[in-house]
Amino acid sequence: MDNHWTTKKTEELRQIMPEFFDQDGKLCLSQLIEQLGEENISKDENQILEQLSLSASSENIFEIINKIPVPIAINEQNQSIRFVNASFIETFGYTIEDIPMLSIWWTKAYPDPEYRKFILDYWSTKLNESKKRVTSFEPTEAIIRCKNGDNKSVIASVSTIKYGQEKLDLVVLYDITTRKNAENELTESRVKYEGLSDAAFESIFISENGKCIEQNKTAANTFGYTSEEALGRFGTDWIIEEDREMVMKKMMQGVEEPYEATALKKDGTTFPCLLRGKMMLYKNKNVRITSLTDISIQKKAQLELLESNTKLKAIVDNEPECIKIVNDLGQLTFMNNAGLCTIEADSFEQVEGCNILDVISPADRDKFAQMHNRVLAGESIESDFEIIGRKGTHRWVNTHAVPITIDGKVSQLAITRDVSIQKKALEAIAESEKRYKALYDASPTGIIMLDKNGIIQEINNEVTKITLFPRDELIGQSIIKLSTIDKAPLINSNIQRILNGEFLESDVETVKKDGTLAFFQLRE
Repeated sequence: MDNHWTTKKTEELRQIMPEFFDQDGKLCLSQLIEQLGEENISKDENQILEQLSLSASSENIFEIINKIPVPIAINEQNQSIRFVNASFIETFGYTIEDIPMLSIWWTKAYPDPEYRKFILDYWSTKLNESKKRVTSFEPTEAIIRCKNGDNKSVIASVSTIKYGQEKLDLVVLYDITTRKNAENELTESRVKYEGLSDAAFESIFISENGKCIEQNKTAANTFGYTSEEALGRFGTDWIIEEDREMVMKKMMQGVEEPYEATALKKDGTTFPCLLRGKMMLYKNKNVRITSLTDISIQKKAQLELLESNTKLKAIVDNEPECIKIVNDLGQLTFMNNAGLCTIEADSFEQVEGCNILDVISPADRDKFAQMHNRVLAGESIESDFEIIGRKGTHRWVNTHAVPITIDGKVSQLAITRDVSIQKKALEAIAESEKRYKALYDASPTGIIMLDKNGIIQEINNEVTKITLFPRDELIGQSIIKLSTIDKAPLINSNIQRILNGEFLESDVETVKKDGTLAFFQLRE
């Protein structure tokens, strides 16, 4: 027998008994066998549907729902609760006797009045919309207070079913607490150490149940609200009225991807912004962290780019440094002539739409991908990478990348310059210093470097052998440490003479760490 059948009656029964259907709306035989027993399942499709229909129209539906391992409640149109299954009782602790009416359920499940009103209004609005439009209820997240005082995170959905002559609301509350706790544990440490960085360039807000509980200094300076004024305000108060519904929807859906809106300051002025939010555990509270970045400069640059495209293209094409645009998929959508020369392409048509990682050295591809994602999230970043041209030439480049929105999507706009010569020069200097250090340390002659005040800045290995002092006991000490106190005036005098350009050569008496004296020939 096939595992799935498609039937015209599926939609009607799926609304009543969704547990017996998969995501594609197909009848799932394995689920029927598990719940009703294989001996009770016919091999004929119509007979199966008839059995299921009879089951759904009888008291047996409650027995089946009671076995489903997901919290489910059935509500009547008069706001009373007809039935809760075993999983509901096990998850939340409430029996039908505890919550016979929806009004009691709302009070117990959402004890905070403001959060209860927020959830109830949103729930009622979406439920009425789904009934009017005869569409499915859009699942929403909520935090439910259990009978024992614990909180449970759930995704709630509802559908209307016919039961005899009645219409009942079947409410499914998927428990996502474990998943949420795992997410919170992964992010809690990061929030502890990052917190609200007052040095951050973007505005950062922490909100609970849609209301602000903290903001950073950048937010206060940008919008003009003091911490006292910001406390308790809805997060959408910082957004123009036309965008508030969109922002609220993204907050309710827990959207974490960056999106754009228009911000509203206390004085009524506005500016385009990039928003990004995430639910986290902060100070033992489930809160939403939202960063708001002013993208006025990027928007202005974008507008100017679009308005003077012809003039800009002429300038860009003659710019001696590489200018490129990489879209959100990592594909090259624009590159000027200097860039084409850098990657050894004969024309832009050769590389248009190609993945930019194709020209990045394999060792630097992860680094570039991370930078690209950060730029798409709203950051401006400068970094160095090694590239490999289409003809095999290796070059080191310095890239300064910023986000730019084109046709409603964020891309990376970058200026890249060839720094291969500088890179080789730095490597040569480093190699030279390495060789000098090796010679310095291997010298059979003790070498001491002093500053103008006679403080020891550096010594080689031979000095430690001669004086018996470990290196860390000499660095930062006066040279007098290696002499007797009566020689201090002479030493200071010699330092001044050396600073004046003289070359000195003399025999000096040195005090070793063990207190013994030794005479050495000194050249300064």
